[in-house]
Amino acid sequence: MRKEHKGFFVCIDGIDQCGKSTQVQILQNKLKSIDKEPLVLREPGSTVVSEDIRRILLSTNNGDIDPLCELFLYSASRAQLMAEMIIPALDSGRIVLLDRYHYSTTAYQGYGRGLPSTLIETINQAASHDYEPDLAILIDISPEIAMQRRDETGRDRIERFSLDFFRRVRDGYRKLAENDNKIYMVDGALSKEKIAELIWEKVEQTGDKFLHGGRLI
Repeated sequence: MRKEHKGFFVCIDGIDQCGKSTQVQILQNKLKSIDKEPLVLREPGSTVVSEDIRRILLSTNNGDIDPLCELFLYSASRAQLMAEMIIPALDSGRIVLLDRYHYSTTAYQGYGRGLPSTLIETINQAASHDYEPDLAILIDISPEIAMQRRDETGRDRIERFSLDFFRRVRDGYRKLAENDNKIYMVDGALSKEKIAELIWEKVEQTGDKFLHGGRLI
């Protein structure tokens, strides 16, 4: 059952190099310009425990992490972030802006790594404490474009996966968007300015009562 809260919860997701982190920053600045101060977080990370897990997951020294171990590590990071940061913020009425959420787990560990969807759904629900975003932005680009954007000398463990892997991940994201009306898909091949414009329009539409009234800070 989806947990109710007083805040406004937005996440931005997509395959590596889709531009989501750039859009998180742009959206953060836009919210600040209307005197709304969001709590901006990332997955995995944003707490001491979760950042330690992030280092394990992304280190190229750990290239042989088992897919099931990978699933549990990402989920453990999320569970800590939810309990320590996100739930208190939402329950107090804040805007939370999150770079990645459980959609990444479904796309990467499910479609990409081939773990059972029923297992992932159960673990996602537990790790998220049943909190769902009010709006999920999916920035959709082809894996070919994503790979062209990479710095080949600084790729992390996940970014070193194959093109076929990222094709499966993208397909997973797109299937999620087809079946979840909270997901708003944006063409990642557009300019960053146009993407930001489309995202802001959707944020305003979804969160009107929070952005233009109420006590969100």
